[in-house]
Amino acid sequence: MIAASDPRVVTTERELALFNYIRRRLAFLVKDEAAFRAIEAISYKDYLGKLVVYYDKERKGRLFDFIEGANGFDKFVFPKPHGEIITNNMTDIDDTLRMVFLGRIRELGSPRVGVRLADIA
Repeated sequence: MIAASDPRVVTTERELALFNYIRRRLAFLVKDEAAFRAIEAISYKDYLGKLVVYYDKERKGRLFDFIEGANGFDKFVFPKPHGEIITNNMTDIDDTLRMVFLGRIRELGSPRVGVRLADIA
């Protein structure tokens, strides 16, 4: 996770719960061991008004932007050609989330284990 540099940006409990849910949900949605291991390389960065969830690299690996809705409906903005999903039911994003995640793994490759271990230490 990357800390926000703007003091006005506060990661909410709901955003953290969403991030943890996404990682757990992908564990059920992916079919092979490589994709399962790649879940560890999912991270987030909080901005004013949105949470960016990405795989390995923030810009190239973006999975979606999450914009918390005040009316109970949240917006998930996926990269083209997938677009936006506005929902109050998290399972509505399953198919798109899985497709985008697997696409990012194909594009960027498996996570760099050495870098990840350095991040933990």
